[in-house]
Amino acid sequence: MWILLSLLSMGLYIVSELLEKSYLEKGAENAFWKMATIDGISLFLFSMPFWVLGINESGLDPFRLVFMLPLACLPALCTVLVYVFFMLSVERIPVSIASPIDNSADVVSFVGIFVLFLVTGMSFGVTVTPVKIAATAILILASILFLVENRQRLEKTETKQEIIQKKSRRYTAGMCFVFAAAIFDSGDTILVSYLAGADTPVGEYDVITAYGFFGLILAVLSFTVITVKQKKLWNPFAFRKEGKGYVGAYICSAADMLAGIAYVLAVGYSPVFAPVLILSYCIFIPVFARIFIKEKLTVRQYLIVALAIAGIIMFTVSEAVNGELI
Repeated sequence: MWILLSLLSMGLYIVSELLEKSYLEKGAENAFWKMATIDGISLFLFSMPFWVLGINESGLDPFRLVFMLPLACLPALCTVLVYVFFMLSVERIPVSIASPIDNSADVVSFVGIFVLFLVTGMSFGVTVTPVKIAATAILILASILFLVENRQRLEKTETKQEIIQKKSRRYTAGMCFVFAAAIFDSGDTILVSYLAGADTPVGEYDVITAYGFFGLILAVLSFTVITVKQKKLWNPFAFRKEGKGYVGAYICSAADMLAGIAYVLAVGYSPVFAPVLILSYCIFIPVFARIFIKEKLTVRQYLIVALAIAGIIMFTVSEAVNGELI
């Protein structure tokens, strides 16, 4: 089951990334903060059914509400901090630099999870096979190669003005913010894997519910920032005023939230391997960007994608052989 949920999550993340890229490239005023507001609203709305499911499953247990739900809030708090620090960074440095650094958090996260598994032997009840370990190593290698290739490509296209900007205090502050975002992003992933997979009273429904309430906080915070910057009350539902691309931003957010829910559920089944598979989705974004946005790909990018596909196939075959695919 975790394979199917992971592939669903990957597909939705890719759709979300492409739509977000399309919206942000239109250059709307305060686009990143608007995207954060929309994400917060979507996260709250999509999580509410899981709050009801959690109550039906566990009841309104005072001990659970007072002690366990705050624990479930930790990854959600990390997510809000990721948004805030990332928004602060892209106001100071180009998104083409900030985004790859933030994506590197994914590699750090599942390397950390896998190392934790190897060192402590905590498999969280997951069936471990040599094929799965090999597939994990292949996906980690592919992700690292993808980040290196992306960085080298950006360095080749840097202008003299961008090189000069690197020496400014504003640029330094932006880099500090994006590294902070990456750290909290890694913490979010590792905490979700532990809480959803370890033997704790906190379940997947609790984690998703916590994300929803913190999503509401994120929406209010981002809405306030936009209103202050524009010096007038901003209407997040003014679709006609914001233009056609704004509808795409809501579709992007919905895909992102559904991907996040599928991610948490997949991690509940396989806390060690699901994050490795799902977070490799960024490798496939250039392929879809080539198909839909006509972006050019290098031979090395195609080879990295082929390596990632090999890792996914190995995971799928391993699960099928063990009778755990569905």
